[in-house]
Amino acid sequence: MRPLLRLPQQGAGRLPVQDRAAARARRLPHLHGAFADHYYLRPGGAIFKVPDALADEAVAGVNCTLSQVIYGLHVLIQGAGGLGVQAAAVAKDMGAATVIVVDQILGRLELAKAFGADHALNFKDVPDRKERVKLVRQWTGGVGADVAFDFVGFPAVIPEGIEMLRSGGTYLEIGTISRGATIELEPSLLVWGSKKIIGVIQYDPWVIPRALDFLVRTKTRWPWDRILSHKYPLEKINEAFAASEWHNKETTSITRAALTP
Repeated sequence: MRPLLRLPQQGAGRLPVQDRAAARARRLPHLHGAFADHYYLRPGGAIFKVPDALADEAVAGVNCTLSQVIYGLHVLIQGAGGLGVQAAAVAKDMGAATVIVVDQILGRLELAKAFGADHALNFKDVPDRKERVKLVRQWTGGVGADVAFDFVGFPAVIPEGIEMLRSGGTYLEIGTISRGATIELEPSLLVWGSKKIIGVIQYDPWVIPRALDFLVRTKTRWPWDRILSHKYPLEKINEAFAASEWHNKETTSITRAALTP
């Protein structure tokens, strides 16, 4: 059995980012960051055993993408990256009747279909927003999605996702983590549609064992070996980030990259 660790997050404090980083560097232990050979597990951190039935490649995304979508999903999916693809699988496993994934990269949409998406809507094939909303309503019996997710990270998609919801639907905002990114939003769309927006960033420790069990149960149902497409040693981390960037690209061969010990 291999250990999988979930670490508690430290408070941000009131110092500027540079000053906080310098202060941490002066304190023992010094192992505060990710992408390193060692990490200090503070008291109170949760530790979980990885089942022997799961390969390293299968669990690489547990302590982020898979656990986060399980926590948020208790189905329109904007973005077919690691979060979106695994959200499609989780939604189907939870009994979602129709799962729709929207993206503009063909390879990602094809992977989402392999992970249970019933419809893959290519943003480039349907450039008109009204037509995309019309298609979503058509695929959901004319009412719209019960739940919509932003996994894109560009806030401009949010108003469209809210419009694709049914009356009383819920919009989960997970993808936009950058401070300062803003949108114009008409609040009456929420009021007259009785719609909700919920932000999801972290998850409780109980989610990780559930995610591991999910991987074991669906080991042969979904092509998990296709999620992690590339591996890089730690000294090539900058190359890994550059190769994984998908913005302004027609396609990408990387679905998910991992650092090897």
